[in-house]
Amino acid sequence: MNVFVRTVICTALLVISKCDLLNDLNNLDIITIHFADPTIKTANNILFVVGTLLSAILLSWELHIQKANITKYKRQQKNLIGNYKATLLSGLKQILGIKHFPEVNIRIFLYNKKKHSLDIINIEGLAQVGTTAGLSFDISKNEGLVSACYQSNNYIYNPDLHNSDNTTMPLSHRQNNQTANLRFCLCIPLFDSKDKINAIVALDSTEALEIPKDKEQKIVKTITTFCETLKDLLPVTFKES
Repeated sequence: MNVFVRTVICTALLVISKCDLLNDLNNLDIITIHFADPTIKTANNILFVVGTLLSAILLSWELHIQKANITKYKRQQKNLIGNYKATLLSGLKQILGIKHFPEVNIRIFLYNKKKHSLDIINIEGLAQVGTTAGLSFDISKNEGLVSACYQSNNYIYNPDLHNSDNTTMPLSHRQNNQTANLRFCLCIPLFDSKDKINAIVALDSTEALEIPKDKEQKIVKTITTFCETLKDLLPVTFKES
């Protein structure tokens, strides 16, 4: 039974229960009720209760079906994104010619025009949230590699954050706490149709990773292509704030 038919039936029951249709039909001998008026009133009440309960039951069932479909879609989306990520990491490993590639998170920082900041989006299947929930970088203060990437209009990376001087890219105490366990970080700008940066993609890991100079461009190009595909897959996620 489709939604339209169910809606018509429930509405008809409720309308009939609230008008004198049964009484009118009885008076016209279209239907015959050999009882007094109270019986017709009782019938109307029953129709009202049945109509109300049926509406509630069918609505609850529709919501249950929709929720199940959304859950299924999200699970399929997560698996698809996870497969994309695995393919990307496999390709990066081949480019670098290494057997072990660190466990990395791929995070998206969307440009927030009102705040002139870059706000984190952790996509399930690409990144573990960990302590990074709500992480944001103020571009005007040149906070972190993410802001530096935006300011330079180019990719930027640090093979080992624990063994480098980051005083030129200061972080707040909260930002330090949220990123304290990270060592490797590679940031790449993504551009919109007007050639303006609308997001920064950041690969980070708790392990250090050195990228040979002659392979940087190929690594960046591979990741950028991956992200452009991701933008087509999740257009709402990449919508500018």
